[in-house]
Amino acid sequence: MILESVKNGPLLWSSIEENGVTRPKKYSELSVTEAIQADCDVKATNIILQGLPPK
Repeated sequence: MILESVKNGPLLWSSIEENGVTRPKKYSELSVTEAIQADCDVKATNIILQGLPPK
């Protein structure tokens, strides 16, 4: 999953159109699968950031 996001970029949430304006979905509007994927992406990012030396 981490290698996949390095190759393809981070997971982008779907867009939704309201009143003629397109915006990304809110977390609460994601499907169960999309929410699980988003949670895993955040956890993976946190693991990587914890391994970086402090500035």
